[in-house]
Amino acid sequence: MAVHRLKKRRRVVSAIAALGAAGGAAAMLASTAAAGPTPGTYTYYSFPSGTGSLHDVTWTTTPQFDPGYTANIFWSHQFSFDNGQGAYFGMQSNGGQKRTLLFSVWDTDGARKGPDSTCEPFGGEGEGQHCQAHVDWTAGHTYKFSLAPKGQGWFTATVTDASTGTSTEVGTIRAAKGGREATGINPGGMIDWTEYFEWSQSSSNCYNQPAAAVAFAPPTGNGGTVTAKVSGTSVNNTCGSDAKVDTTAPGSVHRTAIGNSPRGLVHSDQKCLRAPGSGKAALSDCNTTAGDRAWVYSADQTLRLRSDDCLTANGSATAVGACQGDSKAQGKVNDPAKRWTYDPTAKTLKNSQSGLCLTAAADGTTSTKDCAGTADQKWTLPTTGTTDPTPVPPNPTPVPPVPPTTPPVHTGPLTDQDWTAATSGWGPAEKNRSNGEQAAGDGRTLTIRGTTYAKGIGAHATSTIAYNLAGTCKTLTVDVGLDDESRGKGSVNFEIYRDTTKVADSGTLTGTSPVQHLTADLTGGRQLRLVVNNGGDNINYDHADWADPQITCS
Repeated sequence: MAVHRLKKRRRVVSAIAALGAAGGAAAMLASTAAAGPTPGTYTYYSFPSGTGSLHDVTWTTTPQFDPGYTANIFWSHQFSFDNGQGAYFGMQSNGGQKRTLLFSVWDTDGARKGPDSTCEPFGGEGEGQHCQAHVDWTAGHTYKFSLAPKGQGWFTATVTDASTGTSTEVGTIRAAKGGREATGINPGGMIDWTEYFEWSQSSSNCYNQPAAAVAFAPPTGNGGTVTAKVSGTSVNNTCGSDAKVDTTAPGSVHRTAIGNSPRGLVHSDQKCLRAPGSGKAALSDCNTTAGDRAWVYSADQTLRLRSDDCLTANGSATAVGACQGDSKAQGKVNDPAKRWTYDPTAKTLKNSQSGLCLTAAADGTTSTKDCAGTADQKWTLPTTGTTDPTPVPPNPTPVPPVPPTTPPVHTGPLTDQDWTAATSGWGPAEKNRSNGEQAAGDGRTLTIRGTTYAKGIGAHATSTIAYNLAGTCKTLTVDVGLDDESRGKGSVNFEIYRDTTKVADSGTLTGTSPVQHLTADLTGGRQLRLVVNNGGDNINYDHADWADPQITCS
């Protein structure tokens, strides 16, 4: 099971927690022994001075950017009981196996499963019990991790999807170290973290790990009457330039493997790129759980499998072989035969050495040919979305800019143009409709406080909509607010970015706030981003409208 691979590093983090101070974290993490460099990010918390043992605790996790079903990643809350026993409680993506909610306690032999979970002992560096439930969690949903006492040292772990109201009892474990029963949870030393648990594999490096983003809110205790605050953050020195932790009003956002894509399928029509063995590249069915067709398009412009094998051009032929990246550069590849420039408009993959494009054949083979823009040269990569609605550090190898679309002339509706990327926290973003529900095209007429709009974008927190500007546009005007389909509920914040500069901000708007008019200066910008964040609570009912957006270009 994937959970067994976590024990070594978790023991290191436990030592940090015991120090009770964020200041020592970076030094401790720098000494973590790992076979392959992978990202790691941490947020530390402190409760108000004088807070005693907590009767119950609730943590909050919102996956913002899905790393892909074949990713191996753990988002977790680490803590200890008031008798000193260590524990953690979180959610995993398990390399193509069923995703998991996991509750683990060290130094115990007592566990009881929930209605749809299992419990078993773990060993390795430390022993204890863990309970797990298989739940295919969804990016954009907010999950509440609640721990409550049942008496005689027993504590029950429950996870609730706040977006749907569905609850899962993960299990009940007894904390009674050395015969001393825990009566509550220690308020000190709590940590939220992101771990890529392929760190134990020698093939792992910064360029074959998938991009991900998660938001953590500070834990609350005693029925929500006491709340912690962020006391510090840190990032592993391995892949440190490709990861960041931003503190926010609600807590923190962890962004990892920045510059890489998620891990997923590379499509050519109804088939997908596969490495069937023997150094070949071929087309096959699109099995979303198969590791031999789970690719990361990396910041160095390679296409990599988890095994750190790269798609390679050899004359007009293609192959899949060892990437052989520079270990001093954390796996970065410089060989142009293994690097591919992706044009998201033409959907072509052009080899950096030959200048030829990856081409699919009817018999399921692949080759490289002169770039003609034909259907057999169109590929879709796992690159939709963004891990970061705010500025990020530059990629280790800058990706060429997307060729701009022809900008509109004078003033006209923004939605007459095609966006280049769109993410939305509940179903897809809708053009000239409200967000509706999870299906495409299920929105209604855009309506804010009774005023209807024929043009606009219906989205849902957390959302980013991107457009190319070509440096020729001047201003954007737009009405914003929560759509009336939110029934007076929800809270969001609208932000407009010109490249990496925020040029308009609505502040927090609720379901009863009046329409707000925003004007944004786009002068000289190459990219426009429309961002919707939740209003500091959760994403429930956050149906956000960009109404009548008018863009002026020269």
